[in-house]
Amino acid sequence: MKKILFLLIFISGSFMSCSDLELVNPNDITSDSFYQTEQELIYAVNGAYNIMQRNGGWGRYMFYAINGKGEDLIYTFKASAGMKEVPPMCNYTINASNLICNEVYQDMYIMAYAANLALEKIDAATMVKNEALKNRLRGEAYFLRGFAYFYLTINFGDEIPYRDFTPKSEDDYFAKPLEKGKMFDYIVADFKKAS
Repeated sequence: MKKILFLLIFISGSFMSCSDLELVNPNDITSDSFYQTEQELIYAVNGAYNIMQRNGGWGRYMFYAINGKGEDLIYTFKASAGMKEVPPMCNYTINASNLICNEVYQDMYIMAYAANLALEKIDAATMVKNEALKNRLRGEAYFLRGFAYFYLTINFGDEIPYRDFTPKSEDDYFAKPLEKGKMFDYIVADFKKAS
């Protein structure tokens, strides 16, 4: 019993003595240490492109979201037997729990966020002096942001939240929907900046 008590005191004392120890890994990549070179800025924009491959993009569900609502698409029972979300998309009987709608909405907002992040990091990268590259990457990021909001708008209407920055606070994160008709102004402005 005395040995166990001694062991517990020793272990608790060992943890207390290490509580002030703060180690920093110099090889750890942080948002402050990344986005400092031309290649890392290219990676930032590539991250926005990458969202198109996700399930809510053209990796899986976007085809159903944009094509399934047309009269020219015919789904068969066997084709949709494994995906119960497809017939409601094609029949306009969608509810809030439809996986296709949720994934498309989520991933297009992630794409807009990634484009906003890339734009912020490109502007903040003072160590990169290649302005031609930075302008090309800005153009791609503006295009991708406009592209994401375009597909959000055609799928969910134009009274949805819009951000041209990465959220920094809770109020930023819970943005209010735009007034009707305003979203296309932002989309067109992004495409003009991209060109």
